[in-house]
Amino acid sequence: RGSLRSHAQQLVTLRQGQMIATRDANSFFRTLADKVHALADSGSAHPISLKAAVAEIKRYLPEERFYIRLHDLIIGETDRVIQESKGPAFDRATGTAQQELLRRLKQSDRLTEVLRSMLATGSYWGNARQREHWVSALEKLANSNITLGIGTEFGLYPTLAALYTAGIATVAVNKLDTLGAILTEPKIRIREEDHPLVLGVYPVKILNPDAAKQMPGFDRRYTPLNDYLSESLRPVFHELIPDDSRYEDYFDKFEYLASLVYMDYDQRTGRGWSPIGRFSWRLQHSRNGASFPQQITAEVNSQGNNWPLVRSGLFAGDASRFLLLQQRLDERIRELSWY
Repeated sequence: RGSLRSHAQQLVTLRQGQMIATRDANSFFRTLADKVHALADSGSAHPISLKAAVAEIKRYLPEERFYIRLHDLIIGETDRVIQESKGPAFDRATGTAQQELLRRLKQSDRLTEVLRSMLATGSYWGNARQREHWVSALEKLANSNITLGIGTEFGLYPTLAALYTAGIATVAVNKLDTLGAILTEPKIRIREEDHPLVLGVYPVKILNPDAAKQMPGFDRRYTPLNDYLSESLRPVFHELIPDDSRYEDYFDKFEYLASLVYMDYDQRTGRGWSPIGRFSWRLQHSRNGASFPQQITAEVNSQGNNWPLVRSGLFAGDASRFLLLQQRLDERIRELSWY
């Protein structure tokens, strides 16, 4: 308040300080608190810490002697995400219900940025034994009772984003055995029973599509949360998958295969339902026709029961079962109307 006297001004100059004009102490600290909250909402991981974490993962991956250190690094970051996901940043409501959904998704993305980058790098470059770390991180995250200030199902969003990250990375390098592992080996507790992660974590369970369409900018989306994931995860893969069209193909292929794995489990109950991803309308809208379903069919026909997902024990270890379920999924996609 007011102006500084000469001696005070000299001290400010010597200390290389800056004069902040304010009406009174109360208004100053209220403004300061608002800016701190805004910074917390908008801040992402510092690029140096993010790059350092990825560099550390890359250093540990090639050498077996770092197996335990790699585990501790991944689980330590998972623990940090869990702790901060239950922090005050998700307690405050700053906008409408629709704005809050989008804000909390973005806040969660910033919070999990380092973990998702670790999972992308590890799943892409890691070996079969190291995938135990990705499985452990996903299981721990899935059963951490995060709510993001809204509810337990919405609180599974960090797990969903982590699962998609690891899944896209494995599809990009065709490590389908690892894909099967991250979809089914982590267990999620549902009504006092353990279930494969793929059965408990998928977009329409996390957020109802009608609610997701109320988010600003998503009212005309066929698969709003799937689309949000595709866009929000893209920066994680800029180095590993530089080409945008390839990234979208890998995203779609991951969702397609995850849908088939879900259908395989659900078929055992006599239903055979599975969640539909953005691949459903993209396959219909593609002028040239997306090729990955046909490529998968060709691979399975060629390799039979040695095709990695079948060889891992999924689909009862029977390639013909996979092909039958794939046929049913493709028929379901053709019957959908997105117009």
